[in-house]
Amino acid sequence: MSATQTPVNSEGNTGPHDQCYVVQLFSEGNLLGAGFFVTPRFLLTAAHVLHHLPPDHRTVEIVHDGRRLQGRVAQRTSRFDVALIELVSDVHRKVRTPEAGRCQPRDDWSSPYRPAPTEPELTGSVEAVDITYQCHGGEVMLALELVSRLDLGDFSGYSGAPVERVTDAAHPTLAGLLLEQVWRRDGSLHRRPTASNVLFASTLAQALSCFDHFDVCHLVSVLTQTVDGSSLDDRRSSDTAVPSQATRVVKEADLLLNALDEWAARGILDDGQLALLRLRVASNVIDRGLA
Repeated sequence: MSATQTPVNSEGNTGPHDQCYVVQLFSEGNLLGAGFFVTPRFLLTAAHVLHHLPPDHRTVEIVHDGRRLQGRVAQRTSRFDVALIELVSDVHRKVRTPEAGRCQPRDDWSSPYRPAPTEPELTGSVEAVDITYQCHGGEVMLALELVSRLDLGDFSGYSGAPVERVTDAAHPTLAGLLLEQVWRRDGSLHRRPTASNVLFASTLAQALSCFDHFDVCHLVSVLTQTVDGSSLDDRRSSDTAVPSQATRVVKEADLLLNALDEWAARGILDDGQLALLRLRVASNVIDRGLA
């Protein structure tokens, strides 16, 4: 694959459209692999995608929507096989970062990334969620066990791509980071191992927890106080009608989102922290709604 090729989105067009958050990563004109935005400033990828980079080489080129952006490797942890890339240029406000979600067993999944126009889009079913899995880096992590409907044999080139949970909703939700495939166990020491169509992905929560850039949970409890000084409990008790559980969850989320925007306007949160907290609010709404 030449360095001039760009990613192919799920609609079959070369190069992501302005709603697509998937990118390709390059170094000195050489394609490294896939990555994706989790905020307008930060991107996730698999650490082994960057293994050709010298330890002291931190600059990467990000290709998104026909634009070439400069990034740097902010942090990578080979033990969990995840890496974080930060934009060197201004925050890329054109990208629409995805909503987060959690997979359930037997969900459908897909990935919007294709390494080249000649490669297929991956889809399949979720076999297990939050399963403990020892990745190539040696660390035990929380992972998604996925089965691909296509048995490609070799899934190289797809690492670092996002895993999306597919539902009946208008838009899928971001659930994980594609990392590895499983080799078949044929019971022979003399036969060369062959690849299966079973894949493992880091859960989004597991991947983000590897980086102190997203260690902002301590701010959430403070934000339960609304901008006008009343607490969420006070605001709820002032309602004369008794709302449904779903209505209460949505109202709480709206209050939190408004408070987050207010904190960002006052400079307490930067764009990256704001986007991550909004993702966590959305994920919490989904989890409580399912419960």
